[in-house]
Amino acid sequence: MGNVSGNEQSISSVLFVDDEANILSSIRRAVIDEEYVAYFAGSGLEALSIMEKNEISVIVTDMRMPGMDGLQLLKIVKEKYPNTVKIVLSGYTQLSQVLATVNQADIFNFIAKPWDMETELKYVIDKALEHYQLKKNEAQLKEKLEIRNMAYQNVLKKMEVNANHREGQLQHIRKINKLLLESIERIDDNESKFLAMLLNDYIEKLPGGTDEFSVDKLVEALKVLVTADPLYSSATCKVENACQGGVQGNYDLIQLAVVSLLKIVPVHHYGKGLYIQISVKEKEAKVVLDFAIFFLDADGIYKDQYSQHSYQTMEKVMSEIMGGKFTALRKDEKQSIQLEFILEKYQH
Repeated sequence: MGNVSGNEQSISSVLFVDDEANILSSIRRAVIDEEYVAYFAGSGLEALSIMEKNEISVIVTDMRMPGMDGLQLLKIVKEKYPNTVKIVLSGYTQLSQVLATVNQADIFNFIAKPWDMETELKYVIDKALEHYQLKKNEAQLKEKLEIRNMAYQNVLKKMEVNANHREGQLQHIRKINKLLLESIERIDDNESKFLAMLLNDYIEKLPGGTDEFSVDKLVEALKVLVTADPLYSSATCKVENACQGGVQGNYDLIQLAVVSLLKIVPVHHYGKGLYIQISVKEKEAKVVLDFAIFFLDADGIYKDQYSQHSYQTMEKVMSEIMGGKFTALRKDEKQSIQLEFILEKYQH
């Protein structure tokens, strides 16, 4: 294809380096019809400049050149462009000099001057181009295999995570079955219905594993849950958030527990003076989340038979399945039921 300049590229390219212009001219005429792109340089520095701008498949260089000689050039090429195949043209005839060059610069072939253009130089260049393509194909195949292996590893990790997640869910379901078997003989219809509702909600959603989320995000989500329930639309919702950072916990499970708590409160009995408080505090490198419903004019939580059963069931489910704490308290005229979750702090 002859001499080219600039960034013109082809599938294959050969760079010829020699300080003798007549030799470069002779090579230029001989390779003008070859299918590879031919570049020509009169010195080692010019050759390196060409290689910085173009991908060179094969470099063919003389050894004896003023300034940077062929061995110095090939050492640099070996370091900076390890895939480029190196061929030497030289008048060296001593074996020791040839071996030194081959060993130090990883030479593909050594052609002594004078050479035969057709049977020696062109033949060796063709073999060098085949060698370069093989190396390139191997590198591409290796890269593809590495990418595929990385993809496989990611899939396996996800499968492992999902398997662990599923195992966690199965553990919860086993606890649910155990709770049902232990309770079936001693619960009445009201408690049975509430327990079934609570556990069905859990099984339908099967909350995921540990998440990382901001406290503000969780608080806002809980407020939305409250205001979305028509029974609590008139309730006051107070927020005390002393933690503005991030936490780790089961985001879905916390919301499910709050929804379950909202369902057990007999609002038609205690609708007056009812308010909700969401409190977030830091305690001993942990974050404590409290979701509480207060009744200012209640006549005794435990006097309501349905509430008693619901509270007992909620306490069991929270402690044994949902990983939290449930309490029902009475102090003076104020009564409350609340959930407590202990969350881990994390740094962004």
